[in-house]
Amino acid sequence: MIDLRPDHLAIVQAILGAEIPDAEVRCFGSRARWTSSESSDLDLVIRAASPLSLSVLHRLRSLFEESFLPFSVDIVDWHRIDDDFRNAIRDETVVVATPHKESPGGPIEPRWKAVPLSDCANFLSGGTPSKGSHELWLGSTPWVSAGDMKQLWLSDTMEHVAPDALSNGTRTVPPGTVLLLVRGTLHKDLPIVLTQAEMAFHQDVKALIPRNDIDPLFLAYSLIGNKPALLTFVDTATDGIGRINSTALESFPIAVPPLNEQRRIAAFLGALDDKIELNRTMNQTLTKIEREIQAHSNEDLSWIQARKGSNSRQSQTLTKIRDILIPKLTSGELRVPASTEN
Repeated sequence: MIDLRPDHLAIVQAILGAEIPDAEVRCFGSRARWTSSESSDLDLVIRAASPLSLSVLHRLRSLFEESFLPFSVDIVDWHRIDDDFRNAIRDETVVVATPHKESPGGPIEPRWKAVPLSDCANFLSGGTPSKGSHELWLGSTPWVSAGDMKQLWLSDTMEHVAPDALSNGTRTVPPGTVLLLVRGTLHKDLPIVLTQAEMAFHQDVKALIPRNDIDPLFLAYSLIGNKPALLTFVDTATDGIGRINSTALESFPIAVPPLNEQRRIAAFLGALDDKIELNRTMNQTLTKIEREIQAHSNEDLSWIQARKGSNSRQSQTLTKIRDILIPKLTSGELRVPASTEN
């Protein structure tokens, strides 16, 4: 073990696993000796079969710099350091990452269970009120269709329906419902969202209302982590539109840990998504500020462009880390210990 919070270690291991999966990585220095402070650098030495290219080393350093780790990560290549340096750190190193061997879906931890989706949630189908009845579309209840399903959290939609529509062609589901697009352009992606308000929904969307022992956000992330497998169930209807068979979807097994662990996983991944969303919102605000200033002066606004660029790069890095971690955490391959819950 090294002196590093488990959630920070998971991010470090995700970056290393994605960029140098065939290398062994060890920690040395104060975090290996347990003499570090919260801001101490994390010193890593990479032992691969051959020297890493300078471009790989540069990319690793950039990824760590753009992550939201609250400390610097210093990397050295075992093949590029001299014997004196090797001898100085040889006896104090602690393994951080080992060469990765693929295993389909990753191992399921013993306390976890493989459970069909139909045992995790109640499935409901949606519908579309008559477009010829204009009054059914003059309400305030959000109505979800494919065009709304572009990001995980869904708080509002482009179209809304009136109360009478709920008994004339559609129905509502409560906040915390997972929605999946089951008919549409599905051959490359499977849109998945989590409702933040009561919403009605289109017939091409399937609603999953999580049962009491299933955390809604964990279920959403688990489905996202299983997208490659779920996409294998997509076939093509006679009109050329992709679709997922409901029976196959309901019988699809996911790995389910105890509820408290589901919540820890959801909170950890949610924190990454919150930071990504914050950067997006900040850039929208900066763009508005930039336009307002440009309309009234010729002030140098390069600082705004620099900040927006920094936010975008950090979000790209965090998105990559999140996408690496989702299948690993929701399968039990990586764990979020209880100590990171608060």
